[in-house]
Amino acid sequence: MNQQVLKNAIEETLKHKKVFESDKNTTAYLFGIKNGDISCSNLKRILIPAIQYRSGPSLNKSECEAVINDFEEKYSDIRYLLNNGTCQEDLDKLVETVNSIYDIGPKIANVFLKDIIYQFKIGKQLIPFLYLPIDVHIKNIFVSKLQAIDREEMPKTSDKYSHFRNKPFQEELSNIHEPRIEFDMFWYIGARFCSNHLFCDICWIKEYCKKRAPYKL
Repeated sequence: MNQQVLKNAIEETLKHKKVFESDKNTTAYLFGIKNGDISCSNLKRILIPAIQYRSGPSLNKSECEAVINDFEEKYSDIRYLLNNGTCQEDLDKLVETVNSIYDIGPKIANVFLKDIIYQFKIGKQLIPFLYLPIDVHIKNIFVSKLQAIDREEMPKTSDKYSHFRNKPFQEELSNIHEPRIEFDMFWYIGARFCSNHLFCDICWIKEYCKKRAPYKL
């Protein structure tokens, strides 16, 4: 892992943190999400956009209703862990509980919990134990664009924090920057800029990208 490249890229992304947070705040406003509100209705408002953004049109109405119904059944366990969790083991239990919801895979579970704990400050005592949700955007930036991490070092979406590949990876990230979840801004970059090479010229980390397109806007 090339820590210096990642540090440089992080410093550049943090210069644009207000833009990133503004986008999140817009989502919160549209869905009526409230900071610090642990009610079932508020957590569902956080879950819905997480499902929509990650699953797209692949879930029909009945499948979405099945996700919400299963979430409601597990809400009391989720609430307890958010209120009382104090360690990595508690966060792992929380991840497993959310991941057991109908049609919720590891990626959506991690993104959902990242939004709850880090963005909306529900169960914020668990922030030190959060770990980066890995998806195709982040893997592409770390491995291909920045070339800061070897493909073999990158954990899979399904790897738990305690997995032999994921744990050292996440611990090294936490040594580079705290809290680790700041790396989620790389997902934003991948979704907003890397999906279309026409936007390379305005990308926040263009100076460190090894696959930047040669043309400009």
